[in-house]
Amino acid sequence: MLSNNSGSKYMPSARVNIEKRIEKEKQKIVDLRQQVERSEAFIQGLQEALQMLPKEKVEPQTKSSGYLRPGSDMQKIQELLKRTGHPLPIDEIIGKIGKQVSNATRASIASSLSRYVRKNEIFSRPGPNTFGLIEFASNEIPEMFGGDIVSPDDIPF
Repeated sequence: MLSNNSGSKYMPSARVNIEKRIEKEKQKIVDLRQQVERSEAFIQGLQEALQMLPKEKVEPQTKSSGYLRPGSDMQKIQELLKRTGHPLPIDEIIGKIGKQVSNATRASIASSLSRYVRKNEIFSRPGPNTFGLIEFASNEIPEMFGGDIVSPDDIPF
């Protein structure tokens, strides 16, 4: 019959189990240190390779140079307007960037675009509820030009 005393060869003592666990964890530490050393050596090699390459001049982009946060609605609108090459009505802009046209969406997008228009950055407003890019401004002709010419005699007052 098996005995429950700590000296039995069938049941290792709690002390032996803990010692084995300690050794196992120490080995993990050794393995991780080796992994860290390999990673540090790899980083050092990459840094040395980087120093051999010529430095590139990177111009930081600012809002005034047409920078908008990638993936934002304003950036999507800027890309849309660049593709079309001319100003678009707000409802058409909203639909083409994949948003549902609603009063809330229209107000939000128009408000954001208007902020840029007021600052004279990136976007322009060539007409009511119509937005374009500042770069289009030289090509934009106000709606009253080219329309029917009204003589003073035609004015009803």
